[in-house]
Amino acid sequence: MVGIEYIASSAIRAWRELGTETARAALVALGIRPSDVAAQRMPAAGSVVSERRWRDLAECFANTESPMDGRL
Repeated sequence: MVGIEYIASSAIRAWRELGTETARAALVALGIRPSDVAAQRMPAAGSVVSERRWRDLAECFANTESPMDGRL
């Protein structure tokens, strides 16, 4: 199982590097104010984004497997 410290550090890193709303939501859920963590600005809607940002987002929504897969 992943610890809270790892989740928090991952969310902080993602917020700082990518500034995504998913990272922001994770910070809020952990009780960390996103305004206390410096972040890059998100591009405006319809603008070109970096390949890395798109690849990470595409992976998030790929639905390659269900969390229920492998249950007993």
